Amino acid sequence: MAGPSRVRPGGGASSKPGRLRPDADPWAAAALLLGACFQRAFFLHYSGAHVVQPVEGSAPAAARTGWAAIR
Repeated sequence: MAGPSRVRPGGGASSKPGRLRPDADPWAAAALLLGACFQRAFFLHYSGAHVVQPVEGSAPAAARTGWAAIR
């Protein structure tokens, strides 16, 4: 089974020393990224494709910004 129930906070490869800042909160970063995805889907559904950036530009930008904040 995959998903959050299989992931331990503070565990895994990303918790190795030097990989993330000591004060970084990966769960919060993931929540922010998912929130950006949900917002884009919401605007796409209710307002149309002419309102939102293409996913090819918005997804990498959101991921880069989140990664820069926690490393």
